[in-house]
Amino acid sequence: MSNICSKIVHPHCDTCIQLKKCSVLADGLSSCDIIMCSLKCGSRFHSCKSEEHSLLCPNEKVPCINAENGCPAIMFRYKRARHLEVCPASVVVCTMEWSRPWMCTHDFKLNPCRTFNSSHKHQLDIALALQDRRMWNKWKEIPAIQSQLGNIPLMKPICHFLCARPFRRDEYCWHYKNVHSDIHGGLNGWLEHRCPLAGEGCMYSLRRIHPCATEASVIHSDILESFGVTLQKECNNSNIKEIPKGESILQPNGGIITHPQVEFDHLPFEVLRYICRFIDSFSLCNLSLTSRRIRDVCHSLVKERGIMVQKWKKSAIDGEVHWTVSSQHWLFSTAFSPVEKWRFEEEGHMSNHLKNCHHYERNVHSKPFKVMGFN
Repeated sequence: MSNICSKIVHPHCDTCIQLKKCSVLADGLSSCDIIMCSLKCGSRFHSCKSEEHSLLCPNEKVPCINAENGCPAIMFRYKRARHLEVCPASVVVCTMEWSRPWMCTHDFKLNPCRTFNSSHKHQLDIALALQDRRMWNKWKEIPAIQSQLGNIPLMKPICHFLCARPFRRDEYCWHYKNVHSDIHGGLNGWLEHRCPLAGEGCMYSLRRIHPCATEASVIHSDILESFGVTLQKECNNSNIKEIPKGESILQPNGGIITHPQVEFDHLPFEVLRYICRFIDSFSLCNLSLTSRRIRDVCHSLVKERGIMVQKWKKSAIDGEVHWTVSSQHWLFSTAFSPVEKWRFEEEGHMSNHLKNCHHYERNVHSKPFKVMGFN
């Protein structure tokens, strides 16, 4: 009797390993016929071991390894290892940290971000600072943090921020490279070029580096609290003629066709679903906020393109403390299309700004003066 199968295995079949040289007659008592796998994986075995083979057959359809964690995928067994890269339940949480001066101080030198406003949101370094300030304001409402604030000296106040964003395994490497290495690392003057008089209060900046994709640019979403990539301008194809609503076109055969104007969210549900399959997760998050119909379309793709995040709670069982899953949530990550290469392109030159910079005070002498104090 096999230890892993309920089906009876014959005495000879249980120890037979040389199937090509097996010459024992199949009498049904001590041995049985040798058969090929019905799923055509190429394996040969005694028929009494068919149930045992189904636990190993690479062509057997089985659930994902993370089925208990919420993955609904069913696949061939030989595809399970590769599936883990895109498995929605195999989530990696980013542990990247960054620091900045204390956000609650009223000293301008220690907290220059207190002068930021909504008109500067397009500047990426300011957008990140405003994001950190919003996060800090939420943290201050936590009682445990409030009790610690009075015990921390304000001589050199520093706040540490944690990314803590969940991603699929295939998304995490590009998130780390593009967001934390390229964007965060480029906010010191490479990606966002600030006026040399920024220390005097000038808020002017130039975008110097862009993704290599045509008309692509890095943006920051206040809703998602994350960076993303978008097109700067709308696509303009000169070969496509825009037809106003209700305009009729005369065909060569004399027929008349009226082309009514169709809104994007009025397209058939299946067409919208097909289009959304080509959109990255960052764009799907924003697209789902445009209308109820589009949100339904995005919701239908969440198990195909999203991730499954579990929430845990502490509970006492038989006097012992355990952590159990309280709920499961499906959502889209904030990963955007990978940026493999960047291009250097400035929309203007900083010298042109300095000609009109309000903080640039020229000291022009009209009369001779001493350069060096010699008699």
